[in-house]
Amino acid sequence: MSANFYIRRIALQQLRKFDALEIDALSPGLNIIAGPNGAGKSSLARAIRAAFLDRYGSSSAADLMPIGNSGAAPTVALDFALHGKPHQLTKTFIKKKRCDLYIGSSLRSEQDAEDYLAEQLGFGFGKRGSGEEHWGVPGLLWVEQGAAPGQLAARVGHASPQLGAALHAQAGGAAPVDGVVASLAATTGDALIAQLEQALNCLVSRANRKPTGDYAVLLDKLDTQRAQLHQQQQRVQDYRAQVDELQQLLGAEQDDAAKRPDLQWQAELMQAQERIAALQQLQQKQQQAQAQTAQLQTTIDALQRELQQQHQQQRKLQERQAAMQSAEQAHQQAGAAVRQAQTGSAAMQQELAAANQQWQTAQQTRERQALQARWDDGRRQLQRLQASSDVAQQQLQKLQLLAPDLSVLALEKADIEKLKKLEDAALKAALQRDAVATRLQFALPGSQMLAWQSGEQAGQLSGEGEAWLDGATDITLPGGGSLRITPGGAQVAGVAQRHADAEAALAQHLQHLQVASRAEAEQRWERRQQLEAEQRVAQQLLAAQAPQGIDALQLELRQLSTQLQGLQAQLQTLPAKSEGADLDWPAAQTAQQAATQALQQAQAAEHAARQQLAVAAQQLQSAAAELAAAQHGLQEPAAVARVQAAQKQLVVAEAELAQLQQQLLHTQAALQAPDTQFAAQDAERLTRSLQAHAEQQRARSLRTAHLRAALEAAGAQGLEEENAALAGEIAHGERRAAAIASRVQALVTLVDRLKAKRAAALRRLQAPLDARMQHYLQLLLPGARMELDAQLLPQAVLPANAAITPDGAARRVLGDVAALSYGTQEQLAIISRLAYADLLRDAGQPTLLMLDDALTFSDPQRLAQMKRVLYDGATRHQILLLTCHPDNWSDMGVALRQLPGA
Repeated sequence: MSANFYIRRIALQQLRKFDALEIDALSPGLNIIAGPNGAGKSSLARAIRAAFLDRYGSSSAADLMPIGNSGAAPTVALDFALHGKPHQLTKTFIKKKRCDLYIGSSLRSEQDAEDYLAEQLGFGFGKRGSGEEHWGVPGLLWVEQGAAPGQLAARVGHASPQLGAALHAQAGGAAPVDGVVASLAATTGDALIAQLEQALNCLVSRANRKPTGDYAVLLDKLDTQRAQLHQQQQRVQDYRAQVDELQQLLGAEQDDAAKRPDLQWQAELMQAQERIAALQQLQQKQQQAQAQTAQLQTTIDALQRELQQQHQQQRKLQERQAAMQSAEQAHQQAGAAVRQAQTGSAAMQQELAAANQQWQTAQQTRERQALQARWDDGRRQLQRLQASSDVAQQQLQKLQLLAPDLSVLALEKADIEKLKKLEDAALKAALQRDAVATRLQFALPGSQMLAWQSGEQAGQLSGEGEAWLDGATDITLPGGGSLRITPGGAQVAGVAQRHADAEAALAQHLQHLQVASRAEAEQRWERRQQLEAEQRVAQQLLAAQAPQGIDALQLELRQLSTQLQGLQAQLQTLPAKSEGADLDWPAAQTAQQAATQALQQAQAAEHAARQQLAVAAQQLQSAAAELAAAQHGLQEPAAVARVQAAQKQLVVAEAELAQLQQQLLHTQAALQAPDTQFAAQDAERLTRSLQAHAEQQRARSLRTAHLRAALEAAGAQGLEEENAALAGEIAHGERRAAAIASRVQALVTLVDRLKAKRAAALRRLQAPLDARMQHYLQLLLPGARMELDAQLLPQAVLPANAAITPDGAARRVLGDVAALSYGTQEQLAIISRLAYADLLRDAGQPTLLMLDDALTFSDPQRLAQMKRVLYDGATRHQILLLTCHPDNWSDMGVALRQLPGA
């Protein structure tokens, strides 16, 4: 099926950023127009809306003016097909306002043309221009850049007459008049539902059906009365409780007056106080006895320590006597050890003296042999160094002789090469000169000479030969007269100048090198190479003989000669031939070391023995002094008298301590008796009991007076009569509330059932639109289904098996549309527009969809699914898709049109 309304060509002039733009050969299906931000896509969409939806004379098109061109006349020209007929619309705004519409060959102009298009395309005009509320079907199907999905509800409301007419046309009914709600009622019971709802709303609220009006006032009054009755009943209960409490208080007061427990408590308190006084006396006696006991114990401890010290001194005396005997024995043994060590040490000294004498003789012989060997090695090294010094001196002299010659031959390889280049250049210039110059051959007698002059140069010709003339030359003839020879050719002068320059450069370089020719220079260069080779050989020989330099070599010679002189002097100090020359030096050294070690051991043993003797003598002296001190302390008369007195005092003190301890046992037993131990607690308990009894009597008297006054006041108020009257009013109000509640329940039941019937009829009427919605939704969300509300708006996306209850509730899987993501809402809004377009097209209404930068919030997977949706919709409608992301739409099966400059 082809579209019943589609644009073939768009032409713009002097509109916003376009001075002139034409887009031709648009397809009846999908058309994708691409361009980056700022290329003019939104301006193109605005121009199409202005062509249809704005009056040609309206000021609302002022935004079409190009910037900086106040005299422009924005013009839009559209070629389109409508119901199979060709149409051509041209509309000019601001300047030269004009509107022409050709339908085939007939012409409609101005407002007549605009009203015709509004009637055909399903939109209208207001008295003060065209606003969104008048855009109708185009406003619903044309999506502006940045339009939020929430705008769909308002656009559906503006196109509700056309949508309702399309639904009724497919249902076989008459066209609606008052909008979607009235047109989709599908029943004549709307007035009855409204009447019943009005009656119900007088009793309960519309939103949550809570009581309102007189019904709410009645229920509030009942609540207040019930609370008042409850309070009065509580007051009656309080009155009765107060009567009971007063009787209890009066009975308790009579019991106290009869029993008088306070008199008994007072007598018991006096007895407890007497026991407390006796307890305090016992505690005082116990403290005094404890103090005396502690004092006696201190005295006993001191006497026992004194006697124990006497016993310790006796034990120390015995220990000192034993130590004295041990020290005497040790001193005798140490003296014998010293004498034995002295004898061994003297023998080892004699052996060491003999070994030292033998080792010294062998050592002198060895030193002489070592010095002689060192002197021989030094002599040979001195001869070798002297030979190296002689060779180094020769090479140094040779280098000194080569240096002046090398300084004279200051030539480099680059100088020779440059000289060769200059000779070659001079030769080349000479050849060029000879090629263009005039050759003069002459043969003169031996004595004849001819003078010649060329410019500033002059000379004479004699004998035989030839000359090359490169400039005008005058030859003086003998006997007078002259010849002037002028070479021909325009380039002779230039060639001659180049030859002269080359010769001058060659001569200058030869002069710089101080040579006459290149051959001489090469000879000097070869001589320089030879001298440098000789110099390198001499340097190598010099470095081999004197690596550290000739000065270092000479210094080493002088140092070695000095060392040899020192060795010679040492040799002279030693005897020429020693008696021990034939002795074995290692054996002599071993014998000397053994004798030294034996002497050291003997001396160490003697030193240890002497130390042991000194220690024994010191210990013997200390033991004698300690023994004398111990004997003196024990045998002193005053000390003996102190010991006897301490023994007597200890016996007396122990007897007194035993008597006090017995007394403390009797006192402690008396203190632990129950009557004495708890006397203080009994006195405290009885005192508090008397205080509490007096406080209780005072409180009871006050409470009795308060209850009597309260009961007298309550008896005068007539509480029972008030309760009866209030209970009657509450019963009457509850009967009225029950009657109203029954009426509310009946109205609710009736309204809900009528609405369920109406909803079923509405769903039958929405069936064609619902089918188109499900068709597109399966391409985006397979297995889901769309739920529409009474205004034909998508309300929720449900699973395919969700049961729709009469009140429209269902278990949501994807949820309400308003709760979905922004990208999903945008996708569902485009699907809804395609479904509306299908519904309108089936009813004969012209449709065209225009999407300006839509689906920018879709992820790649959802975008791929939406491409299937748009491709399917383009088989029934023309779709103008404007985008700044051409790569996202390159797989739609149509060629992308790029705006100029994009």
